[in-house]
Order: sequence, then structure tokens, then C-alpha cells
Amino acid sequence: MKVAVTGHYSGLGKALFDLFENSVGFDLENGFDIKNLDHLNNIVHQAKDCDVFINNAYNNVGQINLLQLFFDIWRFDSSKTIVTIGSTASDYTDLDYDEFGLYPAHKKALEMSCEILNNTNKNCNVLFFKLDKISDYKEIANNIKDAIIK
Repeated sequence: MKVAVTGHYSGLGKALFDLFENSVGFDLENGFDIKNLDHLNNIVHQAKDCDVFINNAYNNVGQINLLQLFFDIWRFDSSKTIVTIGSTASDYTDLDYDEFGLYPAHKKALEMSCEILNNTNKNCNVLFFKLDKISDYKEIANNIKDAIIK
């Protein structure tokens, strides 16, 4: 199974990247900025032959854009899986903008996008993981891998 992971240089992204033997990573550290449309298209081009795309890196609406791009090309391919990492921050509307910016709103939009895609005529798998603060990246990565393999 070939897996593409965004945000693979640290945290959960690194744990996921390290967990899969045949993986390719996209991160600011290796020249991929998911805010940049050219970079998004380059990620899609390089990862379209993967079996799984793990949409982990956060950068404003870049995560939503990647979800849509991969869904559009994989929609009717039952061998493909899109995994999107969300946050429990999407549950809160009373967070201070000066501290959190629009992070909760972006994560809520991402969650809703996954729900809409899962209610759409499709063959690909769309998985969404809403995570709280993570203390053990490897444990969460293993749980995500188990869900992908099912």
C-alpha cells in the first residue's frame, strides 16, 4: 500500500509517515506549502498513484482544498482512501480569535466537507478523525492505520 502524508516532518504526520513502509511526504520542510495552489497541484500530481492520501497538515483552507482535489480525482475508485485529520477545536465557538485565529472555523468546515462527501455518490473511502490534544502520536497513528486497513 502506497501512502501520501502531508505534514510528515513532525507530530502525528511523522508517526503516520514512519508507520507505512511505502510512503511519500509533503511538508513545508521539503518545499510544499498547502496554501500555494501550484504546490497543491504538485502534491496531487505526485500522489495520485498512491492508495491512501492522509490529509494531515493544517494551513488555513489548504486542507479543505486538498480534500476536494483528491476527492475529485479518486471519487469513483474504490481502491482509494482519503484520511482527513480534524480537531475537537471545531466544537467550540467561544474561542478567542487573538489566540486561535480561525483555526476552529477551518476545522469545522473540514469536518462538514467530509460529512458532505460521505453523503455523496462515490466509491472511494473518506475517513475523518476528530482528535483532541495528542499525547501518544504512535498510538493514534496505529489506530488510524487499523481503520484504513479495514
